[in-house]
Amino acid sequence: MAAEESKPTHIVVSWEQYGDMIGELSSRLRSVQTYKKWQCISGIPRGGLALAICLSYHLDLPLIALEKLYSSKGLKILLVDDISDTGDTLIKLKKHLEVNNHNVNTATLYVNNHTKFIPDVYLDKTDVWVSFPYEKIISSAPDTKRASQAHL
Repeated sequence: MAAEESKPTHIVVSWEQYGDMIGELSSRLRSVQTYKKWQCISGIPRGGLALAICLSYHLDLPLIALEKLYSSKGLKILLVDDISDTGDTLIKLKKHLEVNNHNVNTATLYVNNHTKFIPDVYLDKTDVWVSFPYEKIISSAPDTKRASQAHL
């Protein structure tokens, strides 16, 4: 009987992998951008901020802080976060921005299989914990799986 491969409980994304993921997400978003006509990009603190900065360069979109968007009206916004984990933050912020007549599209790198919110564009689904390179990582976890092995 063959040994059963244990399922990882953690994905660790390196800086190199993070850059590759941003490139792939940028490509997917460019194909949508032609008809969405986003005017700016904003990231959800904390994980979405790094992603928003990188995507603003890749997509040539101005980066606008969420606080400034609360006092403006009627923009076409790309709202990003690193993962839609529970989905609560994305739901709350998207609704809050739409109250100000903003047209909001969303994008993430990962979507948790049990989230309440599926973004318009994302790279991959997972049911394990994801550590991004800008987070404090416990690298000694024995069941850690690198993102390059996670079917990206």
